[in-house]
Amino acid sequence: MRRAASTFIVVMLLALGAIVTGMLTGGWMRGWAGGEAPTVGLATSPGAAGAAAVALMGLLGTIAIGVGRAGPRHAGWVLAGVGLLAWASRTGTAADLERLEGARIAVAAEGMLWAALLAAWTMAVRRLESGRVVSRAVGPGRVVGLFLGGAVTITVSLAMVWLVARTGLKGQTLAATTIGGLFGVTAGIAAGGRPRLGAAWTAAAGGLAFAAAALIPHLAEAEWFIPLLRPMPGDYAAGAMLGGSLGLAWAGTLLSPTPEGAGGSHAA
Repeated sequence: MRRAASTFIVVMLLALGAIVTGMLTGGWMRGWAGGEAPTVGLATSPGAAGAAAVALMGLLGTIAIGVGRAGPRHAGWVLAGVGLLAWASRTGTAADLERLEGARIAVAAEGMLWAALLAAWTMAVRRLESGRVVSRAVGPGRVVGLFLGGAVTITVSLAMVWLVARTGLKGQTLAATTIGGLFGVTAGIAAGGRPRLGAAWTAAAGGLAFAAAALIPHLAEAEWFIPLLRPMPGDYAAGAMLGGSLGLAWAGTLLSPTPEGAGGSHAA
């Protein structure tokens, strides 16, 4: 009983630390108009904002590794997601982006950069958590499965974002991307694709939505497409990490036997 209480206190302190650090690093996301910047690249000091975000990811990775080695692996990843969500809560919204002309392609590029960062973060944390390198033969079936899982994850994530993001309010966009990550990663695993980089796929979904709007301008004005443009890249990334971690845990509960990725691979 005493050990359980101690573990609970430690987890709560780590969660508080992740939230406070996320909020503080989000303070670098200042926009040119005096409010919050919707993306790192559009901040008044992109270098400082980017460095703060990368430093935050490093700290969150340390938390995930420590908790993963000491207890349930998913707990550490959820804490990391909470910290990144706190950071995203300090960033701007779609309304801030509307004041800037021709920014969608830059936003799309940042969305894909977030996806790459989450992919690298996931692989590094998984490696350091386990303390060993897991090598598997890469055959056509595994490659097809990887992209099948990614396609399902992206499709379901965007569908959930479209359903939930009825306004551009920050709380609603973060809820939309978190729900998108939860259902997207779970669906990807259920489809048999083993999307071990599920959070990266979910973050990429946001980049793809903005890329489509930049390349096909009338999409940006289409009422049916606008909900996908309400969350900013940071919202997609934060929701992907938190929702994706919850989705992995959920998939491990729903699917039997435990799927690859639910117990040993964080499809994030």
